[in-house]
Amino acid sequence: MQHLALTARTASCYRFRLGLAPFFIQVTPTMVYTYEVFVDMKEYEDPKSSDARLRSVRYEIDADTKRTLDAIARHCATTDFPNVSEYDIRVTRRLP
Repeated sequence: MQHLALTARTASCYRFRLGLAPFFIQVTPTMVYTYEVFVDMKEYEDPKSSDARLRSVRYEIDADTKRTLDAIARHCATTDFPNVSEYDIRVTRRLP
């Protein structure tokens, strides 16, 4: 599956005219894949104690870069579990 992303790093350029001023949109085709991501979390019941609860959550995320993948995984984990103090993101595989 191929999606189009708007970036400024491309040689192909589509030109549109809006009134008298030209308007340029640069389009680069980028591949978006589905990845399996595990997020390991550590949550403390009391800030003064050393007893921690460990969790692991699995997500399937569509992304085009590793940076985007990490950001989406962290956002999903912090939204689902807001009281967790430590996150460890592991990308295990690319799904077909």
